[in-house]
Parts: sequence; C-alpha cells; structure tokens
Amino acid sequence: MARTKKQPVSRNEQEDLPNESLVDDPESLLLEHPRWGGLNKRPIFVLPILFISLLVIIGGIFFVHRSYFNPEAVTKREAEHQRAENKDLLAELGKLIILPQEEPLIYQIDDPELLVSEQPFFVGAEAGDKLIIYPNSAKAIIYSRTRKMIVNVGPVTFDEGQGSGAGMEPLSPPPSTTPSSETTEIEDR
Repeated sequence: MARTKKQPVSRNEQEDLPNESLVDDPESLLLEHPRWGGLNKRPIFVLPILFISLLVIIGGIFFVHRSYFNPEAVTKREAEHQRAENKDLLAELGKLIILPQEEPLIYQIDDPELLVSEQPFFVGAEAGDKLIIYPNSAKAIIYSRTRKMIVNVGPVTFDEGQGSGAGMEPLSPPPSTTPSSETTEIEDR
C-alpha cells in the first residue's frame, strides 16, 4: 500500500503496520489514538453546555428551596391547612347541630382534667377534642371528632371590661392551644 505523507492511518491499518514507523507525520497518529477517542472530533461547545446545565440545576434547587422552605411560605401553608381542617370540622359538626352564621373561634383541648377542675362544662371532654366558640351568638360547643359526637353545648359569657373574644387565641395560628378559663366563663345549662 502506498501512502502519502499527510494521509492518516486507520486502526485496522495500524495493526497491520510493523513496529517501525512508516508514517512520516506522528501527530496524525496521536489524534486517532484509541485511548483518547479522537480529540479532534470532540465539539468545542460541550463544556459551555455542561456549565449552563449546571447553573440551571443549581438555580432550580435554590428556587425550590427558597419558595418551599421559606419560613413565610411554611407559615402560609400551615395556615391554609388549618383553615381547610377547620372548614371540614365545621361541615362535619353542621350535620349534627345548627351552627350560627358567624366565624367561630376554634380551640383544641389538650388537658381536659385541668379544665374540668376549673369548669364543669368540660366534663366528658378528651384530649384532642375541639372547643368551638361563637362570640356574637354567645354559644360554646365541645365536639369530639374521633367519637363523632357533641360532648357539650352551652352559653358563653365574657368578663366585663373585655370585648368578645378578648384573651382568646384561635386554633389557626398555634395548632395546639389550650383555652384559658381565666378570661372566659362558660356556663353549663
């Protein structure tokens, strides 16, 4: 086989060549070496594409982290979840009793023994039951969601000098607030 000076040698032809160098241009053999995979055939724009891809992935992770784990976003999601839970609770309770057409204050009962010792209205309540207070209608309801029953219903009177609902925190911001009987008197009838 006759070769010209600038013509590269293929792999098959390299195996057929004797140990002595028949090629005058050793750089042409270097670029076709099987270990290096033909360096002259690799596109130049691969590295910028990899760099841009890496930036997009890092930016995506930052955006998701910032929007999902942001304290304001977490608080907002918790408040939306609590509103939905309260809406479901009131819909469930509305099937058992006619409810006033106003926004109630909803509390979770955490320590019923303490509340029973302070007011007999809480007799029969268990931990996890809900206290629903309608301040304008002066009505209080203890509802047990686990037992699917109304535990007690009674009128509410507020201390003088305080507006309706003063000193009470709804369940929506803190999910496990125990109502305080110091600011609200609940009478059992």
